[in-house]
Amino acid sequence: MISNQILFWIKNPVSSAGENIDGICYVRLIDEIQQAHVQLIFVAIEYSKILHKRQKLLEKNKQIQITLDSPRNFKMQINPKKKYELLNGTMFQITRQYGVNDDYTHIQDLYRGKIQSGDYKLPFQVPTKFGMNSSFCYKKSDGQQQAKIQYKIYLKISDSQSNQVIIQNSIPVYINSRYKQIEQKRESEGNIVQFFCIHRGMIELRIRTAKNLYKPGEVLELEYILNSTRSQRQITKVEVKLNHFLSFTDDDENERQIENKILYSNILPGIASGKRSEILKCSITIPNDLKATVKMQFIHNRYILQVEAFADGLLTNLAVPVICQIPIIILERRQQEKLNLIDWKFNNQYQENNSFYQFTSQQQQLFN
Repeated sequence: MISNQILFWIKNPVSSAGENIDGICYVRLIDEIQQAHVQLIFVAIEYSKILHKRQKLLEKNKQIQITLDSPRNFKMQINPKKKYELLNGTMFQITRQYGVNDDYTHIQDLYRGKIQSGDYKLPFQVPTKFGMNSSFCYKKSDGQQQAKIQYKIYLKISDSQSNQVIIQNSIPVYINSRYKQIEQKRESEGNIVQFFCIHRGMIELRIRTAKNLYKPGEVLELEYILNSTRSQRQITKVEVKLNHFLSFTDDDENERQIENKILYSNILPGIASGKRSEILKCSITIPNDLKATVKMQFIHNRYILQVEAFADGLLTNLAVPVICQIPIIILERRQQEKLNLIDWKFNNQYQENNSFYQFTSQQQQLFN
């Protein structure tokens, strides 16, 4: 059975903050609408929360009043700290609703008038704000810790006479924050001491990456130099790590760590005492499932490349470990989606009295 339908195609799978989101909306109507109102709506939602179990499983016959957790009704709560949520039959209390931002909504009134039945192709363009954050979504397996920075585009067609929505659909769109593409360099040195503070020299470590911005699946090329010319001890090994840190900051400005894990680790050879290496290299493939870097008031998702040089020996240690760290910015990455429009017929819509088709045709000329 054929029904009303809305499909979206977005030109760029991921847009940069401040750019326009260009796309095409395909609309199929089985009945004409005498007084239609067509709107394009862009919505941005940002929030995070932590749930804590407060009660046991609820009895089926027990009635309880529940405050629904929603960013949209957050400001309406008299005391937002005393909120509850029912999850799989268990009552949870939301002890902190972290930094819910104002929902940003951009509405475009595209068309008012009669729309005849048929298939339509409607190009559109939606502006974004320069300071918008990267798209982000995190949900722990138990659902008790979650955060979201989400963007959506809606197309809504209403009947102006009855004020009823005839057809509406949405598509998620993805945005990357603005970052500068720069070369990263770090260097550090540390003393080697023996017990009773006998000085055994200095070792140096220098690291470099060609850039600081990476998408999941890309290869990070690391270059590093070891220097033990001022040391009586060799650098026995070099350890390379890519670390992930995620934290939420609550209303009392307390930062709560959610994730702290090593995504990549590799042990590389060191260098003999009294030597200085040439440029050494290491390649790291960025995991495909990484979320975008986010640094904002209440969500901080970051990645650190850490390189550490070790100098071991009998009764010796590094008084200060020689560690170099570089922040790595991960960008959102999405694949272009394909639409199946085999049975859609756009050419039969050309009629002189079909003003909506004329409007979509004008839009098409505007975007070509």
